[in-house]
Amino acid sequence: MIKNSLWKRIFFSYITIVVSMMVMSIYLIYRLNYLNKVTDSIMRADIPFIENGEKLVDCLLEQVRNEKKIPYYS
Repeated sequence: MIKNSLWKRIFFSYITIVVSMMVMSIYLIYRLNYLNKVTDSIMRADIPFIENGEKLVDCLLEQVRNEKKIPYYS
């Protein structure tokens, strides 16, 4: 009878660990999916703004370079 009780405890402990790991895995998959959506929205919205800002800085630097190249005659 004692052996049977020990095996039951081991079995239920194992089942408890497996179920808790499954619950944590499902929760982590859900959170990673949310993080993926946030990252995707950032990539769609913010990256074009950053690229446009870089283009504006390039245009400004090009204008400064062109002003230095052309001599000013009065």
